[in-house]
Amino acid sequence: MNDIDLLNLLLKKSLVLFYANDAVLLKKTGAERTCQGRIMVYMEHLLKHDPLFEIWRYYNLDCEYHWDKYDQKRYANRNGYMQPDLMLHIRNTNEHNLMVIEFKFEAKTSDGDSEKLRDLTKSEYIYKYKLGCAVSLNVQGPIYKYFIDGQETQI
Repeated sequence: MNDIDLLNLLLKKSLVLFYANDAVLLKKTGAERTCQGRIMVYMEHLLKHDPLFEIWRYYNLDCEYHWDKYDQKRYANRNGYMQPDLMLHIRNTNEHNLMVIEFKFEAKTSDGDSEKLRDLTKSEYIYKYKLGCAVSLNVQGPIYKYFIDGQETQI
């Protein structure tokens, strides 16, 4: 299994746990950050305890972390800073950026989320995350939109 498939599996297993244990949050207005927090808890548990993901056990899983090594994360082609919802990386370096995720609550992903994920996954830009994913959290189940090397793709 390659890194992209493994990262996707980590995300999907985390969301299975979220939907099994916390789906009631999807019916609450304004609970998007709470949902993100719960998903982060499940993902962190899998990173620490599931042998499939032990290669990334010591990576950082950060929620709404907007810092690069010395400055805030910036868009590639316009002025402005970005603050991704969730990322798996090693802080203060761009050599170990694995996955970045944007969540939407009962909505389709926005153009702004797509732009952010394109910039964060471009191999010719500074961040070079291996996988970007926009996740729509819906009562019926999650909807995924993936980005690899700055392009929307299917997995």
